Amino acid sequence: MRWKQVDLIKHTITVGHSKSRGGEGRVIPLNDEAFEVLVERRSLFSNLEPDRYVFPSERYGFNGDKSYLTVAVAVFDLAPTKSMGS
Repeated sequence: MRWKQVDLIKHTITVGHSKSRGGEGRVIPLNDEAFEVLVERRSLFSNLEPDRYVFPSERYGFNGDKSYLTVAVAVFDLAPTKSMGS
């Protein structure tokens, strides 16, 4: 899903490319929980472009010295033009 499909004012998303003709272009209302997740995701990106992914490809690694002991991790590579794999 790309940001151009998300309407935070109307609390909806629009289905993009779909396996069925009936799915594409359909507008789906967001429940409160889904809306809150998208608002939180929005706050993570300073440069938000419509064609960028809401859930982009991210790579994680340990964050700091001896972080393997505390399991402190951080995103070290974010690719907003590539979708999350799985």
